[in-house]
Amino acid sequence: MKRSFYQQFTLIELLVVIAIIAILAAMLLPALSKAREKARTISCTSNQKQLALSWLIYADDHDGTILLYNLENHPNYTLPNGKLCSSGIKLWQAFFYPWQPEFQVYNCPSNSVAECVYTGQYHYNSAIGYNYNVGRFAKILSNLRRPSELMVFADANPYPASTSPSAVGNSYGLVDTRHVREVGRHNNTANIAYGDGHVGSRRGASIPDRSTNSILWYPTYGGTAP
Repeated sequence: MKRSFYQQFTLIELLVVIAIIAILAAMLLPALSKAREKARTISCTSNQKQLALSWLIYADDHDGTILLYNLENHPNYTLPNGKLCSSGIKLWQAFFYPWQPEFQVYNCPSNSVAECVYTGQYHYNSAIGYNYNVGRFAKILSNLRRPSELMVFADANPYPASTSPSAVGNSYGLVDTRHVREVGRHNNTANIAYGDGHVGSRRGASIPDRSTNSILWYPTYGGTAP
């Protein structure tokens, strides 16, 4: 005898339907996860593009002088979040803020470490770092030998050494190869903003050692300051 449309399912039929739904969900979730990460990667790329363009504008407004990554023995100053800083060190974010006042631009959407999110504070373990060597060696834009190959900003490993054996602190300055090579996001692919303003991606394993013979790391490609 045929059952009506509204007749209840048997337990076995219900279990079969649940099993099918579970299988379909298991097949779709990885794809959805990849899609979400791809969206975050695109957003991170956009943030770094904005940083790179603002960096070029900063230099243009200072007669070609490149942004410093920090300045020591600095008197007390007001941070972008309005609080007073008496650390004696002013970091690049505080110098840069008038040229890029949107806090979210300084962050990577794939970063899951809450204390590494920049909101205008004194921020040394950031998820996007600035190449320590750029302002130190080149000093002015005209001294950049191959800006399209020079890393200016990049995804950074924000974990301090105390929380991860492979990590190092002070990622705001990109002073260590592991800051970029072991970034741990975007499937361990680092987004990098270059000296000519473009942004590209590079697998962590392919990041060369920080060396004076690496144009990725050193603006003068040889380590000799002009």
